[in-house]
Amino acid sequence: MKFRVLAFLLVLFQGLWAQSSLLWEVSGNGLSHKSYIFGTIHLIPASDYFFPKTWQKKLYESDVVVFESDIKPSIQEQLAIVDKVMFPSGQTLRDYVPAGYYDSLYVFLKDTLGLKKKTISKIMKIKPAYASALVLKKVIDKKLMTYETEIYKMAKKKKKKFYYLETLEYQTSLIDSIPIYEQARNFLYNPENGEDLLTGYYAMVSIYKTNNIDSVSQYVYASSDSLFLNKFIRVRNENWLPQLERLFKEQSTFVAVGSGHLGGKYGILTLLKSRGYKLRPVSF
Repeated sequence: MKFRVLAFLLVLFQGLWAQSSLLWEVSGNGLSHKSYIFGTIHLIPASDYFFPKTWQKKLYESDVVVFESDIKPSIQEQLAIVDKVMFPSGQTLRDYVPAGYYDSLYVFLKDTLGLKKKTISKIMKIKPAYASALVLKKVIDKKLMTYETEIYKMAKKKKKKFYYLETLEYQTSLIDSIPIYEQARNFLYNPENGEDLLTGYYAMVSIYKTNNIDSVSQYVYASSDSLFLNKFIRVRNENWLPQLERLFKEQSTFVAVGSGHLGGKYGILTLLKSRGYKLRPVSF
């Protein structure tokens, strides 16, 4: 219920926030090139995907395209990730959570989401944070797209250079630092308050489509605890900042990272502004 109410209020009153966008131009502070920061959503129904020509132009004008991590990892890297995504052989989620929770989650996946027993069996062998993407793909009866993949394809055609802010190994270590039971309740289903990944996902998509980074950040900060905000937003943004500043000074740069990283008190935009850069929202 919290996800639904919060999403409704943010969409309804989006006009109360200052002019905003998912794409921002970075200039000033001695820069000789304009750079851009775009907030993505990692999965979105194809019918809701949008990336207007004015934004494509900014992408094509840039020399290098930056992502959080390599979206085209090598076979060796993919195999290493699989080992971290799956529970050890012979183990499932049942071995890591209270029996009562496991049963309630199973009922939710089967009766509420309508997943088949064979699919649920596969899901239970995957750590919850990673299993959430599989659940969404199985439940949402629409083609799903990722902004990172689409931006990569557009940039690849124009022979752009690529840069990655962190390794996949580092990202998986962040996920692994969250206890499995906490992962399950945060990323799949929490019977204590009735919140689940599908409700949260649809809320985020509806807010994302407003093209208002202020609304996105309001939602992310209101629906996340302080531990998540510190570990997954603040610390990573602070680690990215010196890399981004170096890239901005060297060449025109197009940065595409999760939209939750842009706004708010820990956001990249806030950090850049505090360092003396000029920030301007790029409209359609």
